[in-house]
Amino acid sequence: MHKPLISTISVLGLALFLVGCKGSGGGGETMATVNGETISKDEYISHLERKIQVLVQSQNGPVQVPVAQPLNFQALNDLVNEKLLLQMAKQEGVLPTDADVNEEMKFQTSKRQDFTVSLTSQGLTLTDIKSELLKSLARHNLLSKGVTISDAQVDAFIKENPKEFEEPALVDLTWIVLKNAADKAKVDADLKTGQTFGIVAKNYTTAPSGPQYPSREFDKFPVRLKGVVGKMAENGTSDWLEDGATFVKIHVEKKTPASKVQIKDWMKVEIRRKLAEQKGSAAMDLNKKLLNSRKAAAIVITKTGLKERFEQLSKSLKEADMKESSATSKTRSGK
Repeated sequence: MHKPLISTISVLGLALFLVGCKGSGGGGETMATVNGETISKDEYISHLERKIQVLVQSQNGPVQVPVAQPLNFQALNDLVNEKLLLQMAKQEGVLPTDADVNEEMKFQTSKRQDFTVSLTSQGLTLTDIKSELLKSLARHNLLSKGVTISDAQVDAFIKENPKEFEEPALVDLTWIVLKNAADKAKVDADLKTGQTFGIVAKNYTTAPSGPQYPSREFDKFPVRLKGVVGKMAENGTSDWLEDGATFVKIHVEKKTPASKVQIKDWMKVEIRRKLAEQKGSAAMDLNKKLLNSRKAAAIVITKTGLKERFEQLSKSLKEADMKESSATSKTRSGK
């Protein structure tokens, strides 16, 4: 399936975090009630800032992982970097205007009619959304400053990258996983009576079954699974497969072949943006430029705890500069 070639709301997760963080002075605001007892906005933000574990999505489902840095430090650090990004865009004369942001809103809505509704339903305000678009456009403008991409280059990209413009082949599976070899005969006997594979799976499998394993996209299947499923027809059932100490039987519920995607105008816009950013990145390392801007910036952190972390970060950046300078001097001197 064609995936967006530029991540317009690239910091959407942060935006959702900020919905809870901004305007935190109103301690009287109620976030929730539990059996009549309130959870205030200040309680919520304080807990959010101090969370040491977060829930992330993995191939095996949601898992709890420890944070590398406290969330309050990560969030403020992100905001500092974003402020520097906008300041740099202003200095370079490419800071998006309100009109630019409004046009981007229209563009995103042309891609997805419920663009605004889907984000506001997650807690973002219109101001939040426009703020994220502003930052995304500013980054794009910095990377693509002075770069021109022709229609011919866009058409060439489409022709040379056909895989990016197709819906992938999909396979819906159901499976039965057994730990006891003796149960294989019971499963086979039940299937012969005409019971559906799904019902038999519920009765016997020791692992959750269907419809995704772990993705519906055939190209993302493990190599061995691709080899088995690739030879099977829709509604087909495999023989028993040994997987270490377990026994697996797979049923193909449905196969959907790959298909071409109709190239739409908004896709060409995104291709043009991607190509412009690639060309601009080859001439200018924006991340390095932003890092240098940060080193030279007057950043004052007033909150205890965060102040010390930012001071340590600043010290680390200076030490890294000293090491790089020393290494360069040695290289030049031939030592």
